[in-house]
Amino acid sequence: FILAVSYLSGFPLCAILCNKLRRENQCTKDEGERLLAFTSNASPLFMLGAISMAMYQNPALGPIIAGIHYLSNFICGLILKAFSSSKPFAAQKYHIMLEALRAFATSSHLRTKNFGQLLGETVRNATLTLLSVGGFITFFSVIVGIFQEAGIFNLLLNLFSPLMALFNIDAVLLQGIFIGFFEITIGIQMLSQSSSNLLAQILGIEALLAWNGLAIQAQIAGMLTDSDLRTRKYYLARLLQIPISMLITLLVFLLPLEDIFAVPTAAGTAISPLAWGGAVALLSIILFLGFGLGHTLLKIARKKIIIIR
Repeated sequence: FILAVSYLSGFPLCAILCNKLRRENQCTKDEGERLLAFTSNASPLFMLGAISMAMYQNPALGPIIAGIHYLSNFICGLILKAFSSSKPFAAQKYHIMLEALRAFATSSHLRTKNFGQLLGETVRNATLTLLSVGGFITFFSVIVGIFQEAGIFNLLLNLFSPLMALFNIDAVLLQGIFIGFFEITIGIQMLSQSSSNLLAQILGIEALLAWNGLAIQAQIAGMLTDSDLRTRKYYLARLLQIPISMLITLLVFLLPLEDIFAVPTAAGTAISPLAWGGAVALLSIILFLGFGLGHTLLKIARKKIIIIR
């Protein structure tokens, strides 16, 4: 569930869910930390809307940016699993979705609280979370503004000027990376204004999305204050995801994917693989989830299981 939510929402929601999962003793400490590490994904609305549409005015970039980000983070989860020595929390004996619905029935708050109480509690929690997230974003945006006015970023650019001249790196691109180290939205916006080629810009964007930025890292750490979950694996995954995402980006841009996967149309043009591939992937996910949910509900109906009494 948390993995699915990570693809539909953004940080720090998955940190909140991992914290809740651990507090309810539904996972081990190691499982919770690994789950936190590779489910801290950027929001699809941010990648498909803010980056590809608002900053680049190119909707075809959205699926490839999101796909690389999700794939690289998932690979980090596989790597962490390969080096994990802990045993699974509990063996699954029944259909996983059926067990999930049974667990929902057991722990449903509708047994002890009415709808009004649940609605009020939900609104209060959502408001506090939004205020907390907004506070972190504002704080680090102010820090970035102070550094800009104090000339700290210009000082860093002067220090890296020999490297910039050697590799022909645009100053705006490097400054965007410096700013994105603190707050990725401002940093990515500056990257989009760089005169560098598209590949260099996407490499920088994927690196910043993998790093998350100090603002988001502070949000996630703040959501774990009442938990025994530690952020060591989370930071390790961030450092792993940066080179993995950049490597995947290079492969995607260097391979002739347009010639291999482009679909011709009657008008003589070609539909980009980024457009139809993203649509096919989204449709496949919806069909898979719909089939699984329908199959589980059918089993429940046959066994006459009442979820909420």
